[in-house]
Amino acid sequence: MHPPPLNNRRALLSWTKKLLDEYMVKPRRRYSQNFVVNPRVINDVVSRIDPSLLTMEIGTGLGALSYYLSRRVRKPSLFVEIDPLLAEISSNYIDKPHVLIAGDALELDWHVEQIVSNTPYHLTSEILVKIARSNSVKKA
Repeated sequence: MHPPPLNNRRALLSWTKKLLDEYMVKPRRRYSQNFVVNPRVINDVVSRIDPSLLTMEIGTGLGALSYYLSRRVRKPSLFVEIDPLLAEISSNYIDKPHVLIAGDALELDWHVEQIVSNTPYHLTSEILVKIARSNSVKKA
């Protein structure tokens, strides 16, 4: 598997479309699925994380952001994707010792220090409330 290209938007969009076609993925409205196709967004998010914190990404999608996060964070971290097919795809882009969980992030106990997400629209409020109630999340 080739890593997601961050050299330009067209290349990342092409990479995304290729994976969607290859795995016959149709974004599911039920999960508010959308995919980051702007390299500047990925670079911006990755540059803002604290690599020393225990991190969780909510919604790995195809793994474009996950690929770069897993190479930046130093502590073994969590990557969560509710869609089993997308979890399978993104698992190819997450380095060990990080852990990918195919499940609902809202059903997990969050004992992480940092949250990263291309947040699914319909879950934004629930995720923000859970972050606010967490005693461990220092950065989101």
